[in-house]
Amino acid sequence: MRPDACEIDYHAILAATGRSDEFIAAVGTAVIGAYLAEDPEFLELTQECATYLFDAAGHLRPGGEDRTILAWAVIPATHQPRDTTYQRGYPIPELCAGRALDRGHFIPHSAGGLFGPNIFPQDRALNRGWSREGRDFRHLEDSAAAEPGVIYFVRPIYNDASSFPASLDVGVMHGGNLVTGFFRNRFDAASLGVPAGLDLLLPAATTSQFGALGEETAAVWLEEELDAVIVSLGDASMPRDDHRQDLDIVAIVDEELTAFEVKTRYLSALSGRMTRVGNLRAPRLRRPAANGQRQGSQPYMARRLRSYFDIDNAEVEARVLVVDFGAMAIQQFSVDSGGRRPRPISQPHPCRHHAETALRRILEYRGFL
Repeated sequence: MRPDACEIDYHAILAATGRSDEFIAAVGTAVIGAYLAEDPEFLELTQECATYLFDAAGHLRPGGEDRTILAWAVIPATHQPRDTTYQRGYPIPELCAGRALDRGHFIPHSAGGLFGPNIFPQDRALNRGWSREGRDFRHLEDSAAAEPGVIYFVRPIYNDASSFPASLDVGVMHGGNLVTGFFRNRFDAASLGVPAGLDLLLPAATTSQFGALGEETAAVWLEEELDAVIVSLGDASMPRDDHRQDLDIVAIVDEELTAFEVKTRYLSALSGRMTRVGNLRAPRLRRPAANGQRQGSQPYMARRLRSYFDIDNAEVEARVLVVDFGAMAIQQFSVDSGGRRPRPISQPHPCRHHAETALRRILEYRGFL
């Protein structure tokens, strides 16, 4: 979701204009019309192939900063070497809502972008393609950089007086074809404007973030659906009593001590895909290089539990829980004593409610609710 006041219909502008220069001029007019700031002073700055529509009056507002409100470029065939010393010295916050930031470029360096008005604080997962939205963002950047003569533009959207955009409109125009995308760049409560739910945060999550959410979702499901008692649980950046994260989950289920490996899917090609009989795809259990024992095997489980419990191999049941955020389903699998041949031992269960509960737990602990 995005604020209606911020939305610009770029395809309608393209349909109403002819040449590329007319299109960019009309986009600039629309951006100025939608820009929310008191007494702006607009300048047009040019660096090599890129042009920036810049508000130079930001510093006159309380807590304000001068900032770029539109950047566009005709992609060149070659570009200058990166000035890494300048880039490293550009001041940005380290974190926003617990998420790491990079020194981002409105016009990517690979497409001829330089510095100054081109640099801004950018969500690291978005900039580096570590999230689903990040993959889409990088695809637009890469597709533009690979085609000299393509028009590439970025419109930063701000929710305060700073030069830290809350979101970005990105567009690539080649001939008469226009591809656009909308990407969130800040995840603090003031920038989101809506409750931080699954549909908003999952597309922006990195592998470690949705992996932690998967473990927490599995724990909620075990507690609510199987009446399990959680003995130890992976940390999800949250403190746990007594036990560290050696196994994803250890629980008492039907009075039996059971160790669970949790496999979470969201970005993989298997996400959301079911077998012909309606099961989630069986997980792959890796063999860690440290000892060569396969995940889910009795030696793997027992070695990690022995420092906490007086048990032998035969007393530990091993299971695998697959949490699929594409299908929003969870399913249990059994494995043999060697951690092989995972087989479903239950039907897939809907897990959106459990995932939402898990997300609230994590956000509450981190102080974001």
